[in-house]
Amino acid sequence: MDGQVVVQEGVLPLVAGLGLGLAYFLGLWWTTQRVGRAGPPGLLLMGSFAVRMSALLGGLWLVTGGRMVATAVFMAGVMAARQAVLAWAQRAARRGRK
Repeated sequence: MDGQVVVQEGVLPLVAGLGLGLAYFLGLWWTTQRVGRAGPPGLLLMGSFAVRMSALLGGLWLVTGGRMVATAVFMAGVMAARQAVLAWAQRAARRGRK
């Protein structure tokens, strides 16, 4: 396998998926922390969703170009980021209860 193919189909999509996944799920956490204090909470929820989803899907399209293997690797990075943010939020919640 050529080194450039490995980068295009594996490394770049994985790193981009991790980064954009972290941004997506940390943005979701940030939104849920502020929704109770927001003036119109629906506007915050919909605006946050639109920004997060646009960034994630735009990054997916730019990085993978629709290639199946690269898309699967990208999504694996997103799911790994989800697990990381979930574990972080659970630890933070436990610390807050003590």
